Amino acid sequence: MELLRALYLENCSVTFVWIPSHVGIKGNEIADSKCKDATSHSTVNIEVSMELKDAYIDMDKYIEALWQKDYDNKTTGLHYKTLEPMVGLSNKNKSTQ
Repeated sequence: MELLRALYLENCSVTFVWIPSHVGIKGNEIADSKCKDATSHSTVNIEVSMELKDAYIDMDKYIEALWQKDYDNKTTGLHYKTLEPMVGLSNKNKSTQ
């Protein structure tokens, strides 16, 4: 509604057109047929791969877990471990200016 109001205020005219179906458009008819067939399946029968950004997140978590395990097993810096028991990439010493 906000878009229509903004267009009205700018004296723009908008025409809505109803397209009754995809009849007669071969690619759309194929897509409609595939979609209709898919509604009868109880599960998805295609494999969707992981997005790259999600893979990077998983890799970061894995590396941080290895880092934490190594940190936990170290016998040096025990005093610091009481102050900072967890490793991480975030800046822990943020100063206010």
